[in-house]
Amino acid sequence: MNQFFLIDEKRNISVSWEQFVCELSDANEYYPYVMEASPYNIFKQIVLSLLASEPITILDSDLRNEELANLGYTHDQFLSTTKINFPSVPNAEELIKMISGRADGWAMTLYTSGTTGLPKKVEHTFQSLTRWVRLDENRKEDIWGFAYNPTHMAGLQVFFQALLNLNTIVYLFGNSRDEIFDSIDRMQVTNISATPTFFRLLMPVERTFASVKKITTGGEKFDIRLKSDLAQLFPQSKVRNVYASTEAGSLFSAGGDVFTISPELESLIKIKDGELLIHGSLLGYSESLLLKDGWYYSGDLVEIVSTDPVSFRFIHRKNDLINVGGYKVNPAEVEEMLNAHESIKIAKVYGRPNSVMGTILCCDIVLNDGFALSVSQIREYLGKRLQPFKVPRIVNFTDRIETTRTGKIKRNQE
Repeated sequence: MNQFFLIDEKRNISVSWEQFVCELSDANEYYPYVMEASPYNIFKQIVLSLLASEPITILDSDLRNEELANLGYTHDQFLSTTKINFPSVPNAEELIKMISGRADGWAMTLYTSGTTGLPKKVEHTFQSLTRWVRLDENRKEDIWGFAYNPTHMAGLQVFFQALLNLNTIVYLFGNSRDEIFDSIDRMQVTNISATPTFFRLLMPVERTFASVKKITTGGEKFDIRLKSDLAQLFPQSKVRNVYASTEAGSLFSAGGDVFTISPELESLIKIKDGELLIHGSLLGYSESLLLKDGWYYSGDLVEIVSTDPVSFRFIHRKNDLINVGGYKVNPAEVEEMLNAHESIKIAKVYGRPNSVMGTILCCDIVLNDGFALSVSQIREYLGKRLQPFKVPRIVNFTDRIETTRTGKIKRNQE
């Protein structure tokens, strides 16, 4: 077992497992509604709710009053505590046994990112959140670079993987590139799970980190260029690409961009008219989720690569398509081509209203340090590789690409 439970260098927080267990034993209340900026306080309240076998609701700390009201909450709810007579926790090993023994009936409410409208409320059980947690003696010494928002599904799955294996969590989310590199190096991080955007913002490769043995990425389209870059940055690591959602958690993983439906999921996953459908039995509970004959239409459009076994490649989200002069443009396709250019760190492609065309295609580009490109060079580069209507009319060079609360490229334009 590692000595530390959580290290958050940016907030000057370093909590050992012994200290964490003592704080849990001394507690006499927990917050049933959590809207916290501190990852440690979020993690602590989750564990307390599990020890109490009481439900907990997790929300982003930056939600405005009107956003809270739209979700049916007030700020006062997040200040209220529930008194509980918690059991004494003798040590970290016993803590894990107590959590597992008290998990029946426990539930966590969380929300989708809300990038395409009002966030959806989803309730998960301990079993659905930990469905893909791997418990193994060989994992006891793992040190996790935590690079997701802790209030969302991907972050919570990393948290439970680390918690149940008594690992150390090194908090990286929201840190600068140099801070991330320094933490990985100093703490000898072995595992990192993050969005492709998080990893792209670490490029170009200028340092290597041999301590990292496993990279997991998901939530956005994954491409071969990124896999190659990750192999250089983390030369000792295995890279896994994961398909997951707030509604269902993790479902598939692959070494590249092609996912295979495993035998145990064959009857619970299907592809209809190019869209991935998930059986309702795999979902958390939500009144917002509409099922058709027991199936959830994910909105993810995929390309079938093989039929025996069924394998597919993620293409894009249905609602991400941009209508340009009557043509449908997948922004991820254009971004992938731009991101393949050696001078470009990361690109974002989006539509902007236009009185003549209806919508014109635009892109924001962050260049790698020391590199230069002109608009004409970018158009020439794309023009040789894509159809003319997929080449952005407006190209902006910028220092940063705005990301969502979950660490993905922010798609909505103001």
